[in-house]
Amino acid sequence: DDLVVIDELHRIRDTKTGSPPRGMLPQAGTYSALAKSHGFRVEGLGVDYIPRVPLREAQPSTISRALPQDVAERASETAIQVAVRSLDEFRRTGEIDAFAPNPSSGLCGPLYCPAFGTATCRAHWASDD
Repeated sequence: DDLVVIDELHRIRDTKTGSPPRGMLPQAGTYSALAKSHGFRVEGLGVDYIPRVPLREAQPSTISRALPQDVAERASETAIQVAVRSLDEFRRTGEIDAFAPNPSSGLCGPLYCPAFGTATCRAHWASDD
């Protein structure tokens, strides 16, 4: 789960729990661009990770990292351009291969993806068993 806020110093803070976050730049850059498009002042980006532990264990400290806003916003723009090109290609050809698989996505699994585990899935090939 995520909690995204703009703090008193005009920084977007994205709080994460669960697994340590990776690949945050495009997501944080999108939050920044979206906030700015609605008139908010954004002067920094960061992620705060709170590890999940069993209740009987002591809660570890939050791990906070600043993210480079300019790099994150460029990464967001690139990701959006790739998505638009993929959608255009899919509309033109009707081929699902227009979209790159993302096995790191929480949506990549049998609950959300009808192609998961089938010959159609390029991220998780169906076994011959």
